[in-house]
Amino acid sequence: MLHLAVNSPRSALQLLTRSIEFGHGRLAVVRLWIATEAGADIPEPHWRYCRGVVDACGDRTLTALLARAEAHNPPGRPVPVHSGGLRWN
Repeated sequence: MLHLAVNSPRSALQLLTRSIEFGHGRLAVVRLWIATEAGADIPEPHWRYCRGVVDACGDRTLTALLARAEAHNPPGRPVPVHSGGLRWN
């Protein structure tokens, strides 16, 4: 079990945003998971982007990380569904 030492939801979200901006899809999925573990409020476009990455690559590890991020999403906050239309590298 990996234990994270991320204390700042804001920092985790900034790193996720940076990964998305630079088109680092796989890294973005990892950072999405880290950001949810840190308690960050993830914008819907970030969820869609990461779902698109996972859908496109089919990597089992990334699929599992996305599932863990979704499971860690705070109760009452809907998890956005992938609707396509976003581009990634």
